[in-house]
Parts: sequence; structure tokens; C-alpha cells
Amino acid sequence: MRGSQTDFSGQENPVDYISDEAWRKILGLEEAHTNFADLSKSLQNPSDAAIWREIMVSEVPQNIKLPHEYEERCSAF
Repeated sequence: MRGSQTDFSGQENPVDYISDEAWRKILGLEEAHTNFADLSKSLQNPSDAAIWREIMVSEVPQNIKLPHEYEERCSAF
């Protein structure tokens, strides 16, 4: 598998709890697979952002349910 070939370095990171490098990788993930469509918007959505922040700082992030839309789209694989 390969990551995105798109250079997202010109894209401003509007999310204060994610590094610029992680933000660019998230944009690449959106581009790579439809299951991650609008992930960057979800990270900016106030109700979803609370969940994403909790996942980012958790010692056991796998035990936290993703925002509803992504819980349905993503499998254990």
C-alpha cells in the first residue's frame, strides 16, 4: 500500500489538537479511501472533535467508539 502522492503542505491545519504532519496524513487518508471521506471535517466538527480528542489522549483508544459515521464505515480490519 502507498500513501497519498498529493502534497498537502500548503493546506493550513485548523485543528489545534493535531500536529501539522498528522493533518497532512489525514488529508491523504481521505484521498486514499472512501471510508475516510470527510474525516478532516469530522475532526473540526465540535461534537465529533470531543470524541477525536478523547481518542488522541487515551491509553486505550481502541476502546472508544468512533463518531457514529466512522463507527459504521470502519471495520476491525
